[in-house]
Amino acid sequence: MAAPAQISCFDPFMSPALTSRKPNITFSLFSTSFTSLSLSQSKTQTRTQTQTQRSSRHRVHASIRKLSEVESIPIPRDPEQQLDERIPVGAGVYGVYDSNGRLHYIGTSKCISNSIKKHRRLIPGMCYSVKVGPTGKGKPERDALRNAFNAWMGEHMSSTGGRIPPGNESKSHIWSPPPRTLLLESEHLGLTESLDQLLKKHHMVVFIHGPPRKVMKEQDFEYGASTLTLGLLVSHGFDFVTIDLVEECHSGLEKCLLDHSGSDTCPQVFVGGKFVGGEETIWKLAERGKLHTLC
Repeated sequence: MAAPAQISCFDPFMSPALTSRKPNITFSLFSTSFTSLSLSQSKTQTRTQTQTQRSSRHRVHASIRKLSEVESIPIPRDPEQQLDERIPVGAGVYGVYDSNGRLHYIGTSKCISNSIKKHRRLIPGMCYSVKVGPTGKGKPERDALRNAFNAWMGEHMSSTGGRIPPGNESKSHIWSPPPRTLLLESEHLGLTESLDQLLKKHHMVVFIHGPPRKVMKEQDFEYGASTLTLGLLVSHGFDFVTIDLVEECHSGLEKCLLDHSGSDTCPQVFVGGKFVGGEETIWKLAERGKLHTLC
């Protein structure tokens, strides 16, 4: 019997939730102040919370139309041309089609327009049109978007005899590649000039401590702020490059970076050659639903 097909979908919720930032936790062996709930009260409270969460997820999921009912929106071929205003900056599920109307990829994003721009830059030959299922206003729940993805994927597979879109196959990485990592070439130009050229060449640059692949792992709490920052930027579909300040060839770069930004914290995010801020700034923008304004 053949092994079940493996479906790959980039999960924009790999980053820690905005409401669950790593707190400063202190433990006490003894506590004289605590809330006492009876077992029945605790079970009732838990049941009520679960029902509320399920109801919320159902409302978000129910608001997303079927894949077959959604209108296809053309994607401009010119990367400099603005996307159709029907492609939202908010969160939702989307499906990308090629010139023959074949569905190549189903994904979810906290900023659909950013994700489509990134796909168009990386694989323009497969991005001719898109169908979008926005979740509407408010912060979408992780389970709600996953349910929406499963609904669209299930509908597509049912109508194609179990076929998975090529971009969602487990061996395909072209639709959701990890952030690019660069090394500064400072042998001939020097750090300052190399940094200037880097910031002019790339629209968004993020300076971090540690290799991006390790930083992106949620369980690696040693990278703390960098993990949260990269997770938020990736989940909102931003196309950016990273610079690992720990690399030996980047010795002295932190001092040079301080002269550019006036900040000695890490991570540091630059957009259009200008210093935007660090983890605190990115988190606040995301919390207010304004992170997409960086693009």
